[in-house]
Amino acid sequence: MISIIYADDKVGLLRLGKQILEQNDEFSVDTCTTIQESLEKIIHHTYDVIITGFSKPGIDGIDLLRAVRERSSIPFIFLKSPDNREDLLEIFRSNADIFPWKEGDEESLFLILALKIRQLVQRNQPEISVSGLKSEVETLRHRGAMLRILNEIISEVNNAQTISDLLEKVLDKSIRLLNFDAGGIYFVDTNSRTAHIVHSQNLPSGFIAEVDDVSIDKEPYKTMFVRNQPLFIENYARVSPERSQKYGLCSIATLPLIAEGKAIGVLNIASMRRYLISDEEKETLILISRELGSAIERLFAEEEKIKGAQNIRTLFHSIDDIVFVIDLKGDIIAMNTAAEQRLSYAKQELIGRSILDILAPEKREEALGLYQKLVDGTEKDNSIPIIAKDGTRIEVDTKVSRGTWDGQDVLIGVSRDVTDRRRFEDALQKSERRLSEAQHLAKTGSWELDIPANRLSWSDVIFEIFELDPLQFGATYEAFLNAIHPDDRKAVDEAYSVSVREKTPYQIEHRLLMPDGRIKFVLERCETKYDSSGKPLSSLGTVQDITEQKIAELSLKEKDLRYREIFEGNFDGFVMVDLAGRVLDANQAYCSIVGYTLEELKALDSFYVITAEKWRTWEQEEIWKKRLFFHGYSGLFEKEYIRKNGEIFPVELQAYASYSIDGTLQFLWAVVRDITERKQAEEERESLISTIQKSNADLNVTYEQLLQTEQELKNQNAALTLSRESFRETNEYLENLIAYANVPIIIWDPSFHIKRVNRSFELLIGRPAEELIGQSIRILFPSDTADRTMRLLQTTLDGVRWETTEIDIMRKDGAIRTLLWNSATLYTPDGQTPLATIAQGYDVTEKNRLEREKESALEQIQNNLAILAILNDEIRNPLAIIMATASMLDDTDTADIIDNEVHRIDQLVTQLDQRWLQSEKVLNMIRKHYNPKLCLQLGNKFSLSFFSSSRTFLGTSVTWSNPS
Repeated sequence: MISIIYADDKVGLLRLGKQILEQNDEFSVDTCTTIQESLEKIIHHTYDVIITGFSKPGIDGIDLLRAVRERSSIPFIFLKSPDNREDLLEIFRSNADIFPWKEGDEESLFLILALKIRQLVQRNQPEISVSGLKSEVETLRHRGAMLRILNEIISEVNNAQTISDLLEKVLDKSIRLLNFDAGGIYFVDTNSRTAHIVHSQNLPSGFIAEVDDVSIDKEPYKTMFVRNQPLFIENYARVSPERSQKYGLCSIATLPLIAEGKAIGVLNIASMRRYLISDEEKETLILISRELGSAIERLFAEEEKIKGAQNIRTLFHSIDDIVFVIDLKGDIIAMNTAAEQRLSYAKQELIGRSILDILAPEKREEALGLYQKLVDGTEKDNSIPIIAKDGTRIEVDTKVSRGTWDGQDVLIGVSRDVTDRRRFEDALQKSERRLSEAQHLAKTGSWELDIPANRLSWSDVIFEIFELDPLQFGATYEAFLNAIHPDDRKAVDEAYSVSVREKTPYQIEHRLLMPDGRIKFVLERCETKYDSSGKPLSSLGTVQDITEQKIAELSLKEKDLRYREIFEGNFDGFVMVDLAGRVLDANQAYCSIVGYTLEELKALDSFYVITAEKWRTWEQEEIWKKRLFFHGYSGLFEKEYIRKNGEIFPVELQAYASYSIDGTLQFLWAVVRDITERKQAEEERESLISTIQKSNADLNVTYEQLLQTEQELKNQNAALTLSRESFRETNEYLENLIAYANVPIIIWDPSFHIKRVNRSFELLIGRPAEELIGQSIRILFPSDTADRTMRLLQTTLDGVRWETTEIDIMRKDGAIRTLLWNSATLYTPDGQTPLATIAQGYDVTEKNRLEREKESALEQIQNNLAILAILNDEIRNPLAIIMATASMLDDTDTADIIDNEVHRIDQLVTQLDQRWLQSEKVLNMIRKHYNPKLCLQLGNKFSLSFFSSSRTFLGTSVTWSNPS
């Protein structure tokens, strides 16, 4: 079991990490929240790995690392890279590791961290066998392949524009690059708590039918969808023998797709050929699922953003009020449909123009001063009228807010047409003034308050209005307030107090609450008198019972408001005409449709003036006489209107007859809708159908061409595959030829740096390739010949090819070897720029040594022959003296013996002369044909034989050896 100490200042993360790491009984985790606590545990316990996530100021884990490194080299992992560069360098110098922590998917990160811990513990083992080293190298290669796969998939993720495109590409890449066979992607339906396959590849249809609709609250799906943990099933037959045999599944990897901390789906890939999934593949799949989850979250957000923008545009154009979007210079950059209709301006007529151009001329200077306040946000509302294209003055209440439009700071103004309301308000104000005057003269009920004495006196009419007994009334101001409706007392008291304080009359309407619960409405006026010092003396007032008037007024306002809301709030046009066809009333939508104001419509002789001529007779006979006058309803029909500007356009109508209580036909009314866009859409649809039919024919032709092109591409791809295989085989052959050649081979670049040597060269020089690659080739030559040799190498860049060039090479042990080189220079395709020089050598060190020994031996032989020739003469001369001396002896027997021996010696010397002549011939032949070994052996043998013979001759007996 691997022992871990995990130190962090985030308690929640500590608990989660301990829980996940210990769940498979592979790790034992001790946790601590301070550096001091960590050091105490490290001193008293032995751990395999230290993990720290300290990130608070002064608690960054560097101090802990320093303290640990004073005691041991235990693997040390930081969960956060320090901001300080010096701290980062210290981490690297201390042989610590940094794990890239990313907030939001802690469970997956702890699973990947577990893989990292295993690798560090394995790396920290004291001894590594050769097989273990090879395994480590293979693991690194595998991890490198996994990283390349991950980078390729991340590239697809980042380039995806739609969810479907993303799912298709990532699933295909994951299956193909990771050597799996099939897969699918689930999305979660949070409402039903189920998950469904939204995309699959190569999965058997029967398998999809079985697992398409699954509950995320049941195992094993709960592990992925609820706990957000990956599930790797190796040897699927043990888990589900029936499905494994039925669908050929060997192993399955299922990984949650996390967005905002929750699983929105899973990535599921399967193999039908292998049972095991490596740790590197698991780690790669976890990272792929994280990237895929983030990308799905991003694309969902982008789609929602696009939908939101579309909804805003739709809402913008569906608002019945006039809406303008204005840049901070005051120019119009957008307007809604209602603005076009109400003002009779086309959009292109106003876009880019100043908003001042459509405001009432006498108000433009005021608007200019107001505009900066609107920009600053100190003002939001105004009531500056708007002038329509036909000159109509539209009274509006405008609310302005600061916002953005297509990324630009703007003002958005919403103007509500209050023209009719203003007319009503003006009329009401006039009526109220007349009524006020009449009430002031009438003095319906009067009262007086003696302010210093707080004594109130009422007229009899007021007692009747208040329905109080004069004898029981307290006749004080407080008693008066108690008689008022509780909800109105504060307002009445405040109105009176303000009037007294500011010395102004006041008028107020308020309610009276009767004992039986009835409500009365009264209108009260008051004036206060003051003494010369301004002190209030008395207040005089009147009270009028306006209950019936108020009820009628409220009822009338409610009905009128309800009618106007329905009438004016409809998107369709409403129009009322009398039996002669004259317009009685119309809503704003109808006015916008025909381009007339209501006053202009009422001034027309008949609505037939705005009906296209070809429809007038038909409408009168068919619609009025046959339908309206007979049935009271026209049904839905179409005709054409004429706008004020003369434009003829189609409309759709429904007309109704309105009767009085006694059955008399009073007027007609109709609902009108402009169907110009619908007609245009129908025409465009017909045109589009025709275009599509033609395009389909063109596409069929193109499809046939594409089929032919596809077959050509397949043929070209097959040829390319054969070429690649041939190139691979050729490359392998050349690589093996260089690697296994039994002669030394070296390659250097134009800057004379060694690029490659083969095994024979390594043996020759006594150094491994790792020591030579990248070094200057000069290091190979003895210092006394290096300059000359480098000048010789320079000639290879000029195209010189060595055939038999001898160069001395210095081995690592200092020994000098002489090599006979031949070389060739490789060039770029332009034939001008050298790429590298390749040279192979033949070690002639032994050959040269034998050559030198040969020359020495030949020279020795020559000397021996010369000595032999001299020796022959020196032998014959004493022999002649001996023979002369013997002839003078008296002892003839002795003389004969000497004479015989002298003759025998002379014969021997003659034989030596003959041998000398033969040796000269042999020596010449050796020099001509050059056999170093033979020369050396012959020379040594001849020399030894000669000196042996000479020594014997000087002794008491003579023994000759044959030099041949």
